[in-house]
Amino acid sequence: MVDKSAPATDASSTAQAAPAVTTFVEVEVPFSDAEEDAAGPLTSLDVAQRRLRALSASPADAGSAVAGAADAPASATTEEAMRYLLQRLGLPRVLQAFVAEWAELKAAVQLPSQEKAQLTVSLARLRKHYSLYEPTIAELRRKYEAAVRERALLVLQRDRLAAAVIEQAQPLQEPGAAASEAPSELGSTDEACMLPPLPEGKLSCEARQDSSAAAAAVDLRGLALVGAFAAHAVPASCLALHPCLAMVVTGSDDCTWRMFHLPTGEAVMSGEGHTGWLAAVAFHPQAELLASGAGDAAVKLWSFRRRRCVATLYGHGAGVRGVAFHAAGEFLASASLDAAARIWDAAGGACRQTLRGHADAVHDVAWQPGGGGVLMTASADRTAALWDARSGQRCLSLRGHSAALASAAFGPQGTQAATADAEGCVKVWELRTGAERVSISAAPAAAGRACFDASGQVLVVASSGGQLLCCTAANGTALAVLPGHEGGARAALCCAQGLVSTGADGFVRLWA
Repeated sequence: MVDKSAPATDASSTAQAAPAVTTFVEVEVPFSDAEEDAAGPLTSLDVAQRRLRALSASPADAGSAVAGAADAPASATTEEAMRYLLQRLGLPRVLQAFVAEWAELKAAVQLPSQEKAQLTVSLARLRKHYSLYEPTIAELRRKYEAAVRERALLVLQRDRLAAAVIEQAQPLQEPGAAASEAPSELGSTDEACMLPPLPEGKLSCEARQDSSAAAAAVDLRGLALVGAFAAHAVPASCLALHPCLAMVVTGSDDCTWRMFHLPTGEAVMSGEGHTGWLAAVAFHPQAELLASGAGDAAVKLWSFRRRRCVATLYGHGAGVRGVAFHAAGEFLASASLDAAARIWDAAGGACRQTLRGHADAVHDVAWQPGGGGVLMTASADRTAALWDARSGQRCLSLRGHSAALASAAFGPQGTQAATADAEGCVKVWELRTGAERVSISAAPAAAGRACFDASGQVLVVASSGGQLLCCTAANGTALAVLPGHEGGARAALCCAQGLVSTGADGFVRLWA
């Protein structure tokens, strides 16, 4: 290659003064794709460097241009080798473009070969590390299954022994005991862990005031918290108001019930004897007995005159979630997780009727006001049912909920009912036609117990969000939202003073 820009001279001067000419020769490095894939990025670079060294000898001028890559350290990465080569070639703009594009490729995770190798090594280490725990986990699982089997056997043995003790330890009736105390001849004789006895006075409700008129006069829109006291150290799940006195009974997960004076919160009496969580309590209409249902599948009757448990009713195959006395006081209904409801003779303790028809657990039971023979059950199969207690036949099914029902309640006139489910939906039903009147949402919280006020115009719902929702039963218009229970409100009842509630915090709160 001759520089044509030089001036023409004679041959002799040209031969003597001709400048040095740099010649660039394209060198082709034979290296197949298969060899590069098999060798890997770092190995292929080493191979290329070795071949460049071999070719650098001929021609000498061409080798001086490309030998810069061979001078890079053997442990250099692809990026470092390219940087070194471009710097040796004196191509700063090409180097700048290479650095920018290389950074983009790194940001886009388009360099998978080295990263994939590193991840593969890390995953292999993790697999090896966690494989060391598999024998320990298998041993723990074996021990857990053995413990569960032993516990099941112990529970069966305990139940058999308890039944044998109950059969052999029938309590004797006290001399001169009234006929109404006949349940003392049945079942368990667990002593009530008592505090001071009930105040002196009539235990019948002949002289009580008309609670309906008193409760109807309370304006739920103006309620304020007037009292609160700790009833249990663990969550309380149910409430019952004394039909004659200003007292409330609470049932708790600690397997006990306790009675308190309202509004002071002074403890009056407590009862122990259940071996499972206590989910339901109910007063006898004449305030002679208290019924309790618990997770031990037993229903207990407690006498206030004798101040102890006078009967334990067995028959359910799972925990009892609801109990309710008939208005006449002769019968007691119970709802259980065994998908059945039972009707008991309150005086003799015999099971008079077993109501079967629900496809899942029965969570609540309530008698229709007025002393008739109709009761309502609420089930986890998303339906509520009305039953004829005399025949044991289902009279009406209330369908429309999309989740398990938690509670059911009649209005004071017995012509309407409310049901609440686990998704926070509360429905009011017209029982003459079985039609849904209104649907109220407490979502996203689940709805617990629902109750009507004495006028039947206001519905109160306890929700798992800790709030008490007061709304009209006619159209669901919200009247008030009362906050208060941490961890969720479990139950609420309208009373002459206003409203009483309990919840997961174990407190009883009085609103007036």
